[in-house]
Amino acid sequence: MKKSRKALSLILILVMCLPLLTACGNKDNPVSPSNAPSSPPSNTPSNTPSTAPSTPPPATIPPKVDLPPPEPEAKLADHITVITHEGVGVINVHSMAGTGAFTNNTYMMIHSWLVFQDRDGSFQPMLAASWDTADYQTWIFHIRDDVYFHNGDKLTTEDVLYTINLGKEKVGTTAYESWVYSPNVRAIDEYTLEIKLNAPYVDFLYHVSTPMTQILCKRALEEDPEKGYWIGTGPYKIAGFSTNDYVEFERDDNYWGPLPPTKSITFKYIPEPSSRAIMLENGQAQVAKGIPLTELPLFRNNPKFELIEAVQNNQISIQFNMEDSVCGDWNFRMAVASAIDRESLVALSGNYGIAISEKEYGGTIWGRITKYRNMSIPRVPYDLNKAKEYLAASPYDGTPVEFSYQTSFNRIGEALQEQLSKIGLNITLNPMDAPSFVAYTSWKENHAQMLCFATLLNTNPSSSYQSSFRPGSNNNRMRYDNQELTDLLAKIPSLTDEKERQENIYRMQEITAEDMPCIPVYWSITYAVAAKNVGGFTLTYSVFEDYRYIYFTLD
Repeated sequence: MKKSRKALSLILILVMCLPLLTACGNKDNPVSPSNAPSSPPSNTPSNTPSTAPSTPPPATIPPKVDLPPPEPEAKLADHITVITHEGVGVINVHSMAGTGAFTNNTYMMIHSWLVFQDRDGSFQPMLAASWDTADYQTWIFHIRDDVYFHNGDKLTTEDVLYTINLGKEKVGTTAYESWVYSPNVRAIDEYTLEIKLNAPYVDFLYHVSTPMTQILCKRALEEDPEKGYWIGTGPYKIAGFSTNDYVEFERDDNYWGPLPPTKSITFKYIPEPSSRAIMLENGQAQVAKGIPLTELPLFRNNPKFELIEAVQNNQISIQFNMEDSVCGDWNFRMAVASAIDRESLVALSGNYGIAISEKEYGGTIWGRITKYRNMSIPRVPYDLNKAKEYLAASPYDGTPVEFSYQTSFNRIGEALQEQLSKIGLNITLNPMDAPSFVAYTSWKENHAQMLCFATLLNTNPSSSYQSSFRPGSNNNRMRYDNQELTDLLAKIPSLTDEKERQENIYRMQEITAEDMPCIPVYWSITYAVAAKNVGGFTLTYSVFEDYRYIYFTLD
């Protein structure tokens, strides 16, 4: 039975992040651990067939963390500065360095995409006013006919086709991960697009509902392969950009949606944490990310500021390069897992997070609120004696093992170094900025042995693992390749039987627990400090933040 969703008024909130394989490790002679681990979203849109399984929503979805819109008569500042703790290296979704928190936030400011996902799991119209599917395999998208790019070109299916086909060429990028599921695409007319998949895919909308599926302007990119990526259909245009320094946005008064209240916004990267706090206190910025934890109480108790927080769905993990001769060994990974005290690691790292509780979350690699958590999987226990046994059985010979991480993870390197030294494991540290880290640890050419990274897990069970564990995925920085898991990743999206779907998803979690390409450590808490009169931006449990409708009310 075919159903359609007609165009709804645009709900302008944050899109959720999206979002394997025989173990590369050596299990020929492992030490046996004493405690070894041997459906569509709840709000299925009416655009999908009525045969889709109905499931209850997760019970632990946190409340929305929004700052409200301005009062109608409020006097607003024309400009807002947001201090960032991560630089934007390049504005190019097809670059290996074209990802990271504030790079993605930049995409949200200047681009639009076909569909966006509400935090309740439902999908809402964006550039696609509506869509249809009768069988989950053939999808028809009806494109808005009133959208213009920043260069004045009118959006048509020609631009959408160009975006999809170009993305499929960029293997290893986040854009590729989204568009690879669209093998057969054709324009029915100027504003109607058909995407035919190789097989039914219940979860397909998850792959066209993120900023990385931004629709690009064909003419702009053909004329300028560098700055063509700056031309979008979002509410803001790029007014200035300096690599790892700042991004300046100017409101596009011809934007097809509701106009933002602020005329211009700057994302300013400040690498020194204490400087961020000083600038915010001095009124040089209205919002700051990455304020040192030691200084948060000063802002929390100051009536001139507000602290906004949200616990993330992603797991911050210690990850291993599974193709490395040492880290690819199962005993080595078990040694590290047995030597990590999660609570003290988080405390020593200086990161704002919550150690993952085994009692509440078990030992699985899974999103905090993602459905189908397999609670039968135990966590590898903290046991230094057992850790030394594992290490002795591994190929580790005392040569230092490199641990790479982003500087935004604070003292995670020193904290891990201290813990692993207790079992005689020598770790050298390699901190770097976000763009450098992304390039250094890419699937195509990962130079790291061990690394700290978020295991990117959205609220959709199958697409989360697609992003993090499928061979070739840009987020699979472990170079993890397990054929059984790969087969399940291909199978699960087409399953509509609830019981079968759950059984297969449980098995996915068992596989990653057995192979352990990464060790989940903590849930990060994203936070921002804002001047009291700031409103209109959003933090959620995804990796994205929405600054499109931010405002600052003048006294």
